[in-house]
Amino acid sequence: LPPVSAGLTLYHVALGRGTQNYTCTPGNDTAAPAAIGAVANLFNSTCMAATNAPMLALMTPTAVNLPNTPNGGLYPGLSGHHYFTDKTTAYFNLKLDDTNYGQGAFKKIAAVPAPADAMKGPGNQGNGAVPWLKLVAKDPNDTTMAFTEIYRVNTAGGNPPATCAGQPEFFQVEYSADYYMYSK
Repeated sequence: LPPVSAGLTLYHVALGRGTQNYTCTPGNDTAAPAAIGAVANLFNSTCMAATNAPMLALMTPTAVNLPNTPNGGLYPGLSGHHYFTDKTTAYFNLKLDDTNYGQGAFKKIAAVPAPADAMKGPGNQGNGAVPWLKLVAKDPNDTTMAFTEIYRVNTAGGNPPATCAGQPEFFQVEYSADYYMYSK
């Protein structure tokens, strides 16, 4: 992926646990599923990334095997949520009742395939890990955003099957990933 833009520093790290969401045209079994966004809980792993990065590297692919329960005690504290506001706008809302790490709309500017040895999905079964991404603020002139670049890395699961054969019109695929957020 392209490097972090000049002048930015690491602001927040979150372990994302959720689903990548897809759609299929009914009756078109040979078509590839179309991505329609993602939904994830974001768990604060900033301290772990700073003090024990090897543990975070193990925790994220393990998370795809665990329930996605924000208050279940399996994860660090909840930072916020990730979802899509349209097909190309990833929204990161890190504003909760007791914390405010910021929020904003982002767009993808670069992607690379996940490493071949990445966790394929729960139980290491599935269609592979979603790509690693670099995202930038959708509105670069928005000076109210706490962070302006995000890297999605260390992905596990999330890829759909190659075709729509046997799939419903809408379906979800479990995934986990690390999100590194950078600010000025």
